[in-house]
Amino acid sequence: MKTMKISIATCLAAALVIFMPRTSVRSQERPKTPASRVVWHHAARALLSPSTGMGQVIGYLSQIDGTTTSPFSGMAGESTAFFTFRTETFSLAPLANNGDIQLTLLSPEH
Repeated sequence: MKTMKISIATCLAAALVIFMPRTSVRSQERPKTPASRVVWHHAARALLSPSTGMGQVIGYLSQIDGTTTSPFSGMAGESTAFFTFRTETFSLAPLANNGDIQLTLLSPEH
């Protein structure tokens, strides 16, 4: 009989935890960003070497959705950006043209 009371009390406690409204953390979360929304803008340069067929892209984030502060430590520009990036070196291989569109295959360099 005592075991049955403990089991019922345990089940009731579990049900309360499961069905309790979620507050604190969930109510403060931002809604998910829709798939069609732009979440950042960036400025970048493509560094390409026609003689070696190698390339790399470097740049910085100029705007980040959802932030209220500037992503720069002064005037907006590459020297004051907080968020910069650089890709690994990649190789460029030209493919057959598709009409007036020139295609190039980018492959990571190992």
